[in-house]
Amino acid sequence: MENAIEGANQVASTLAKMVTGKVTLIFFDTQPTYIDVTNLTYDQIKAKTKYIKAQGGTSIGCGLLAAMDRKVEIDGIAIVSDAAENGIPYFADQYNKFVKDYGKESPVYLYRVGTDMSSYSDRDLANSMKAAGHDLQEFDLRRGFDFYSLPNLVATMRTNRYSLADEILATPLLTLADVLKEDANA
Repeated sequence: MENAIEGANQVASTLAKMVTGKVTLIFFDTQPTYIDVTNLTYDQIKAKTKYIKAQGGTSIGCGLLAAMDRKVEIDGIAIVSDAAENGIPYFADQYNKFVKDYGKESPVYLYRVGTDMSSYSDRDLANSMKAAGHDLQEFDLRRGFDFYSLPNLVATMRTNRYSLADEILATPLLTLADVLKEDANA
């Protein structure tokens, strides 16, 4: 799961460049590690996370619980993991609490990494979120990812579930006259 740590660093650094608000990186094992990465570069984030190691005690929910305990304003959640939850608190349970306490359903994005295409855990994050009736957008990166395409995936993240589709639909289409005009100028 070392590639999950590297992926999290990449996602966090891309978000830190793109968003205007606070960006928090929380590594979840049996205990969460909370790092404010707002306005930090990839190299700065890499330096702050150099001692983070994957140890197999994945409790994705402890990361969300840590953010809620700190009263962090949460407008979107990006999870970089193999999605195999090995310990409590489970993410879907904490997300239910988040929805109740915060009064909103912030979008959840899962960047599924890892080399094993089958899960060794009885509890898969995507399945538990679906069973709880919550939306989860998943990017399957188990076959690998490169550091050029990952920022393009991150760029599709929005704090409103349907705002990307709204942005696409609001983009004016070129007319035939516009196309011919540009072709004549070439």
